Amino acid sequence: MASVVGPRPCRHKGDMKTDEAIIICKYNKPPFSSTSGERHKLSARDRSTSDLASAIEEIFECVVRKERYPMSQIDIFIEVLQSDGSEFACAVNATTLALTDAGVEMRHLACAATVGLWGSLIFADLCRFEENPRVPQLTVVCLQSVDPVNHGEVLGVSKPDKTERQPQILHTRLSSWLPADKLNLLSSAAMDVARTLSVEFACWLRGRVRATLDIH
Repeated sequence: MASVVGPRPCRHKGDMKTDEAIIICKYNKPPFSSTSGERHKLSARDRSTSDLASAIEEIFECVVRKERYPMSQIDIFIEVLQSDGSEFACAVNATTLALTDAGVEMRHLACAATVGLWGSLIFADLCRFEENPRVPQLTVVCLQSVDPVNHGEVLGVSKPDKTERQPQILHTRLSSWLPADKLNLLSSAAMDVARTLSVEFACWLRGRVRATLDIH
């Protein structure tokens, strides 16, 4: 579950930037969140969640138009109530939707996908049973377009640009070493999944905007 508070005045004046906003992520994963029934040790969980929070901050530092909100703070709160695999990708996608729903201006929608390789088979959106050391996993966070969002396209009053653009990769996570050919195969599959998610996110956003403006 992801929620967004802000833009709002900075809590600590020493962190404030006069020309742009700062982004702070709080990532909480309670001991009972794992579907395996295991309760993780507090210290290990703290290190893991701190790393994930920092990664999400870095990703959305590149996505949010921070210059639109000078001297302000945007807080992202992520609460993992049940983790059944592909946790980081889910957190990134939930954050994208939460920021969009909060009306925070972004350069484009960040989409994340986790894929795994077993022999010649590629799995997408791995569950807990598929996330094991024998299955190399790759998580990719990317923007399907580096251009600003076409607001007319979102509202359905202008035609979408059919020009093929190369996705911009913002962040990657690889569970184990892979030969270059297999890594390229996984990377291509992950970006294909992220592209599909981007289309779904755009449809969702278009529906929300139309509902808000009462456009039929």
